[in-house]
Amino acid sequence: MRKVQIAKDSRLLKRRHNLRSHAPQKSTRRRSALTIRRVKKDERALLLKLLESVNRARSLGEIYKAAVDAVCAGLEADRASILIYDEEMVMRFRFVKGLSEEYCRTVEGHSPWKPEHVDPQVVSIADIEEAKLEPHLRSVVLKEGIRAMAFIPLTYEGRLLGKFMVYYDSPHDFTPEELRLARAIAGPVSVAVERRQAAEALAQAKAQLEEHARNLERAVVERTATLRETIKELEAFSYSLSHDMRAPLRAMRSFSEILQSQHASQLGIAGKELLHRIINASGRLDRLIQDVLTYSRITLTPVEKNPVDLEKLLLQIIEEHPAFQAPQATIEIVLPLHPVLGHEASLTQCIYNLLSNAVKFVEPGRMPQVRVWTEKGDSQVKIWFEDNGIGIPPEAQDRMFLMFQRFHAAGKYEGTGMGLTIVRRAVERMGGQVGVISEAGKGSRFWLTLAGPAAAKPT
Repeated sequence: MRKVQIAKDSRLLKRRHNLRSHAPQKSTRRRSALTIRRVKKDERALLLKLLESVNRARSLGEIYKAAVDAVCAGLEADRASILIYDEEMVMRFRFVKGLSEEYCRTVEGHSPWKPEHVDPQVVSIADIEEAKLEPHLRSVVLKEGIRAMAFIPLTYEGRLLGKFMVYYDSPHDFTPEELRLARAIAGPVSVAVERRQAAEALAQAKAQLEEHARNLERAVVERTATLRETIKELEAFSYSLSHDMRAPLRAMRSFSEILQSQHASQLGIAGKELLHRIINASGRLDRLIQDVLTYSRITLTPVEKNPVDLEKLLLQIIEEHPAFQAPQATIEIVLPLHPVLGHEASLTQCIYNLLSNAVKFVEPGRMPQVRVWTEKGDSQVKIWFEDNGIGIPPEAQDRMFLMFQRFHAAGKYEGTGMGLTIVRRAVERMGGQVGVISEAGKGSRFWLTLAGPAAAKPT
């Protein structure tokens, strides 16, 4: 019986001994777990404070400062800096803590990664004296009092933006936890830097656009003033043509006609021929002045477009000009003529000039025949003028609507070379186009397009 009791006591003592021997191990593990939780809590607090700081930042400088403060606190580094690529893809110091200007100037631009590097990793150096560095670079770093450092990449969507640098004044073995924390800090900083850079680039582009708009507005004001001055000069020139130049020209022609009618017998054949040339030349010059005035008036007069009854307008022009009527000419109007949106006075000048050319440029002895019709498109009306005249050679068609262009001898067909120029200018001011289809000896088909009445803006 006594042996049994001794055995029980022995087992109990052994169990108590085992409990005492295991108690310190459990206590150590418990303290270690508490320490890990406390470290993680501190890291979360650090990252939360960093996020608040970079989200509240109003400039890149504030973001850089918050980032450097966070990495110094989180890794207990003696110094730190942040470098970002510039426009030339060179890493430049943006914020430093504890570094000399000389050191920054010397090592700026150095990086363990190339700009196009994909997924760059952290590079750490535990002891500068034992690391494989260029002698010059090692000397510069040691002179600054740095013994350990780490390069922490800043990336956004796989693109390298720059890097963190952390420095220690004594050798330092970087733990995996430290490097993980460094990458955790780099993440929100990279996003904040990219977002702020984009915002500042947008603001800069907006400012440039506004400046460009202001410059453009000033240029418009200046050019408008210049244009108004030019218009005034053209108006003065037109007045001079109409009065100061035409008056002596009409007097010269009138006196020549009086001399021709009352003193022809005293002039002889040669005198009569010279007098005849004076009268014809003064007449041509007067017509030229009138055409230049017409062109100036069409160019300067405000154009207000309204629906125009083309059929009514065409019949009125024919009725007012005997040269467009039988037996002088035959003009066929293919009805209906679709109405157009235009300036009636300008359109009257266009139609008159086209009909005048159609009945004028025909072979001698041939009856001028003109056919007029319209074609209606979705929003435009094309007006056609077809004649049986002498036609236009292909090489001349590109120059038909230029000023003072004549393709026939002056004595064979009268004209100043301004008629089609006036047509082109008038049609362009009404928002239309003009053109010609022709072949030498086979007549011509002139056309012009104008908007239909449906294009008129409601009032």
